[in-house]
Amino acid sequence: MPDEIKQKVFEERPILKDVYEHFGNEPILDYSARSLKFGASLEPERVASFIEILKKEIEKLLGKDIAEKAGDDVKKLGYVSTIDHHGLPCLPSFFQGDLVQSFANKQNGVNTVLVLSCATISLDNHSYPRGITFYKDGKLCKIPIFNSKDRSNCTYLQKAYTKNEIQKFFIKIPELFSNIKIKELFESKEVLSFEYYWQQVSHLNFHLWKMIPGCEDVNFVEIPEELIAINLIQKAHIDKGTLISKMLFNQKWLDAFEELFDGVTGSFNSKTGKGTFLFWGAEGSMRIRLNRRGQDLVDLNGKIFAKLEPEEIKKSLAEGKLMPNMSLCMIMFSFYHGLTLGGGYSQVDYLTVIKKRYLKMLRKFDENKEAKKVEKIKTDHMGGDYVFMKPKSNGVSSPKNIFDVFITLPVFSEKGLTDSINDVKLSEAIDDVLPEVYKMLYGAKK
Repeated sequence: MPDEIKQKVFEERPILKDVYEHFGNEPILDYSARSLKFGASLEPERVASFIEILKKEIEKLLGKDIAEKAGDDVKKLGYVSTIDHHGLPCLPSFFQGDLVQSFANKQNGVNTVLVLSCATISLDNHSYPRGITFYKDGKLCKIPIFNSKDRSNCTYLQKAYTKNEIQKFFIKIPELFSNIKIKELFESKEVLSFEYYWQQVSHLNFHLWKMIPGCEDVNFVEIPEELIAINLIQKAHIDKGTLISKMLFNQKWLDAFEELFDGVTGSFNSKTGKGTFLFWGAEGSMRIRLNRRGQDLVDLNGKIFAKLEPEEIKKSLAEGKLMPNMSLCMIMFSFYHGLTLGGGYSQVDYLTVIKKRYLKMLRKFDENKEAKKVEKIKTDHMGGDYVFMKPKSNGVSSPKNIFDVFITLPVFSEKGLTDSINDVKLSEAIDDVLPEVYKMLYGAKK
């Protein structure tokens, strides 16, 4: 790893630098196991309301037994991952981080790996929720499920793939779908019965994970963070007089939010036009950026999309016209409901910024008792977003994502996975993603 690249990345990611320097010598398995000791940070009733909503949504997708177990594990750990984008397990840094967490949990008697993933990304995001990626002769191959006209669609709003679409898809990757179990899963009646693609992804990922050597007993539960946030707003906040409801509807709190969160990652930026104010709008399969104008949320043409009033927001959420943005999701999950959120190489920094701005807002309105509770919440745990799988000494490529693992079966085994994990320190796993972080921050030409 060139020192110049590392130095430039750490200039922009000071919390990542702290993680690297303080925990870099720990084996990644030991570091991941730290997440099992955090515990929830706020009142039990707030955690309980989160878990109740979580269980109901998991039960709809995966059944009551999985939901109950997930609820018990979250109650015990007070931890969830918010690293991934919602899609099939293609991006190496997402997949490999989740895999390390799976083995860390397994060794400590925890069945559930819970990921609240971001689903308001486009299908053509770099994580490629539009289809499947795998590596062939060292080169990245991208095979889409959906055609090019859908590439800008929001993943959370994308309708489910059809039997015809998936059967055409099979033909493009014979080396993967020669595995009859995988083929039957993708075209099963249950998967094809879902209305939305995100539901198919959650179901597929749960069952695909159990096909990984050593993960047969792991319950990999990945559902959109926006889904949980919508239900939290509707059932725990909108008419309950909570601090979250004040932030959504009180004029003075809205003014403070607009001042403090302008330019914060995951929120909105009035100068660059990126992000959205509290909520994304939804039209068909597209997400719409919204600005605040008084008590109104308006689109880029100034047309009123929704009013920041309880009944209006409740109605818009119920009709699927609004989706909470990332900063709103994280404020609710962590700084109100008290969960520790495992982050990636960017989240450890921007979640720390979100916490600082939220604390400023609380103190502005003399919510000092609440601020003291929020101060204790950890924002710098790196729950993944690194890579540990290295090329073999004989030059043979190692798998990078879940589909590489399946294509190389039965050559790749549980022992191969555990040996790979046990051989790597956190600093080494971070080193391997720093060139990509550098490109993201400074551009490929530099």
